[in-house]
Amino acid sequence: MAKARHPDVGLAADVLDAALDDLAIILDGLFLRTGAGRSGVLDAYAAEHSIKVGARP
Repeated sequence: MAKARHPDVGLAADVLDAALDDLAIILDGLFLRTGAGRSGVLDAYAAEHSIKVGARP
């Protein structure tokens, strides 16, 4: 990953990364129960909701 030019952007990226990890843990623990990592959980969530990954509305 390229380093951000502005320090706040790097901080925001780190916060977003942690939030996505937390979301995946919660989704998997409460609903999906895949036991997968973040990417696998989010893919399972997308499949469960008929969302095409990479698609735009």
